[in-house]
Amino acid sequence: MGRLYARRLSARRGYGATRRVARMIVLDASVIIALLDPENIHHQAVRPVYASDERLAVSTLTLAEVMVYPLPEPRNWEAFITDFEIAVIPLLDGDAGGLAQVRRETRLRMPDSVVLYTAMKLGADIATTDRHLARAASGAGLHVLPGGFTGINMPVIGG
Repeated sequence: MGRLYARRLSARRGYGATRRVARMIVLDASVIIALLDPENIHHQAVRPVYASDERLAVSTLTLAEVMVYPLPEPRNWEAFITDFEIAVIPLLDGDAGGLAQVRRETRLRMPDSVVLYTAMKLGADIATTDRHLARAASGAGLHVLPGGFTGINMPVIGG
């Protein structure tokens, strides 16, 4: 299924060492853009996220956001999703209330609220280079990558 990674579960259960079974990482647009743009300041930092054994996911809204970003080369998005085995997670009618609550409580922009809501709904980690989203995800008890993934203290975008 994948490698085992440290997790904060022990803090909740009172155990010493922490471990969790590999599961899913929800990708923010910033991480996809950084991977696909070799000139992006975060390009090297995000590469391990894509090389991991963890399953990757992206919300439909996040994918649409990235599709309109001016990348150095045109992309075949279907091939990108297939090559990296990324699950595309749709927003459903029943998600409106939970998404609105996340947006209201965090004051994140709607695209970032969707990323956070999707990760919370799936019980997943978040990969982002956005400081505001990283703070909100951390505050919600989620593991934030790539900093936590690579063990480095990487600069993040946003104030």
